[in-house]
Amino acid sequence: DPADTTLIRVCRRVDTSGTQAASNIFFLNNPIGTQGFGGSLNSESANNGDTNYSLGSSTQNVKDCLNGVAPTNPSAEYRLGVVSLENVPAGNETWKFVKLDSVSPTFTQDLATGTVVFDPKQRQQFAKASYPFAFESELAYRTALSQPGTGALGDQMANLISQSSLSDLVGFAYLDRTFLEWNAYNSTLASPANKQARANRATNNARPLLP
Repeated sequence: DPADTTLIRVCRRVDTSGTQAASNIFFLNNPIGTQGFGGSLNSESANNGDTNYSLGSSTQNVKDCLNGVAPTNPSAEYRLGVVSLENVPAGNETWKFVKLDSVSPTFTQDLATGTVVFDPKQRQQFAKASYPFAFESELAYRTALSQPGTGALGDQMANLISQSSLSDLVGFAYLDRTFLEWNAYNSTLASPANKQARANRATNNARPLLP
């Protein structure tokens, strides 16, 4: 609405944040677009007449900003920010996840009945490549160390983290099954069938999220 002059506040992370890096990749095509693969935009942090920015070093800083804790007077502003899907709004919080490309990250569809249901693990929509703002996690470790067994320890950690039978984290889909092994018509949200990702970015978060 051109007549709406309400100030917009962006509750964002600092440039060293992984969340901010993911935001830059997805929303701004940065740094991919700076390397000759289409256009890109730079992230902003300086206030102007229409938009103010609050920079925080932690997810809690962003949530405090979205909740109107700091800075105060949220009723006079529209506020937006990015937090990862392992975060669940507490009862006293006012922030909510929003749809991207008409897809909610917190509701999914029961494929057997067509009913829209709440997903308490906040994973089904990105696990099946419907919610596009999702990236692959990476465990990196140095193998050329003097301590014996370092590489084996890293391999074991990567193996255990990827196994869906060992944990059931909110906002996290596991990569220990292939698409064909997943029952696409499982109508429940119970583990373990719906804990695996049926999509990936082929080890490069600059690529599309594809099944």
